[in-house]
Amino acid sequence: MRHLIGLIKKHYQEDFHWPSSLIVFIFLVAAIVINSYLDIEDYYIDKVWAGHPIRVLWFFLLFSVPYYLSCWVLHAYGLTGNAFLSRGFYARSVFILICMAFDSSFSWHWEWIRSTFDMGYAYWLLRCSNNLLTLFTIFLPLGIYYYLAKERTGFYGLGNRNIHWQGYLVLLACVAPLVAGASFTEGFQDAYPRYTPYYTSDLPGWIKVVVYELTYGLSFISVELIFRGFLVIGMLRILGPQAILPMAALYCVYHFGKPPMEAFSSIFGGYLLGILAYYSRSIIGGILLHVGLAWMMELAAWLQRQ
Repeated sequence: MRHLIGLIKKHYQEDFHWPSSLIVFIFLVAAIVINSYLDIEDYYIDKVWAGHPIRVLWFFLLFSVPYYLSCWVLHAYGLTGNAFLSRGFYARSVFILICMAFDSSFSWHWEWIRSTFDMGYAYWLLRCSNNLLTLFTIFLPLGIYYYLAKERTGFYGLGNRNIHWQGYLVLLACVAPLVAGASFTEGFQDAYPRYTPYYTSDLPGWIKVVVYELTYGLSFISVELIFRGFLVIGMLRILGPQAILPMAALYCVYHFGKPPMEAFSSIFGGYLLGILAYYSRSIIGGILLHVGLAWMMELAAWLQRQ
């Protein structure tokens, strides 16, 4: 744990910039408040434009605003040199934003599942397949990009095991009381657990829940690969340590559709994981924290239903 605290102190002393961070923070808080009233993702994008290809464009715009705004603020303070004007920066950033938009809007498999299986299986398969789609929408394009760009980042930190397990486990234990407290709120109980076996079938409900939770855990590997992997480790040679703030801003907006407090806490959680990924050049610890936290929240939600 001391090692991780030391990395945070080092970042604060050497690379943290209060004015730019404060501006981005104020923007994100305002965005969370606005989204809590307008429900931009769940209503306007997911419902109004349900099944329409233009959803890809809306998601791309939703993700682009916080990321490029944060980069512009850093550029305005002279913290990124000429990186904000370089082709390499836009080639990488546009690529990952397109991948994220495509992943968030992908729903073409829904109709096939609904028309092939009865509701007892269809709902479950839809939820599980949504978690597994990242193998196609994230892992495959990133793998191709990694090969073509001849990267040397251990597949954006996924292959680098330079971590301190004990520190991450202590961090996970520290957030357990916060999760327990949040589980009593209405917003938390409305959002979690992410899957419940509403419809009956020949397959027992507990098996459906276990399989879903396994796929749910796997989906967070792609989340870490995008945010701490590609957007921090993959952007090091372009943005250096300043890659962390835009990533955290985008990570916050990525949580739109979840309880506002979860989106708010993701600012700090994303920034912290970004620091650790930056110095360790690994996302394995972040995966451990992310999956552990996700399953902890699911468990707390199930206990509230007892």
